[in-house]
Amino acid sequence: MFAELKKATKNRNFENQIELFELVMQISRLKILDDKTEDAIYQQVKARSHDQLFDFMLAAFAQLYKKQGDLAKAFLTENYINNLKIEPHLDLIDNLIELTQKKKPSIFEQEYLLPRIKDASLNATQHTNPRDILLEVKATILFSQDRLREAISVYQQVPEEVIYKIASDPFQANLNDCQENCPPSPQAGKYNRLTLAQRMLAMQEILKTNPLDQAEYYFMLGNAYYNLTYFGNAWIAIDYFRSGADLWMYKYRQEENEPYQENTFLIVPRPNTTMTAP
Repeated sequence: MFAELKKATKNRNFENQIELFELVMQISRLKILDDKTEDAIYQQVKARSHDQLFDFMLAAFAQLYKKQGDLAKAFLTENYINNLKIEPHLDLIDNLIELTQKKKPSIFEQEYLLPRIKDASLNATQHTNPRDILLEVKATILFSQDRLREAISVYQQVPEEVIYKIASDPFQANLNDCQENCPPSPQAGKYNRLTLAQRMLAMQEILKTNPLDQAEYYFMLGNAYYNLTYFGNAWIAIDYFRSGADLWMYKYRQEENEPYQENTFLIVPRPNTTMTAP
């Protein structure tokens, strides 16, 4: 049909439009997507420099990848790595790592998918190897699940500059929650995600063998675990995203609650205690 239409006109604009429709139909009829087909379609679409056609191709590719169970390529067709950091999943991370280790990536993978694994927090001059960035995300998921040994093992596979630094002192005990402008501490800036996980694991091991100092170590670990939460000064140790809207909603709901009579409670001020992690 398309060949007959092209024969019927000498107008190059019409011919281009017919070829465009032909390519759209070719993409629409795809039932399976392998590297050879993927590259053939991608090269044709890229040559046309047509934004809507490119978006159509991406949408079709994403649906086919999902049907084929290719989680990594389906995700990267529609997202950057930072979208994954909002709600990361280990199985998807592992699939993405496998993609970065592929010996002969397709042209589409090289030119479009793999460049989408980048970290906005890293400067362009710094190390941005996709596999290292994904391993750092994987280790952080493990850290957030309190799987410290596994997290440490994965962190140790990546360069230090890829591992997030923690500005505050995770072991610091504060009267008020803080995420920035926290009270000064000699330990502030001492840790990154790896060294904090190592310190916490070491303290847990000491608890098993040194009963005389258990109270102090439990107190320090308690501070650290609290400071890893949404309200703590070291939330960045186990997460990449902290929604200010969530905090606003929490405060809004608190204001809706019936206020208590302060004179019915015995209020004992807590001292602003700062301890140094051993």
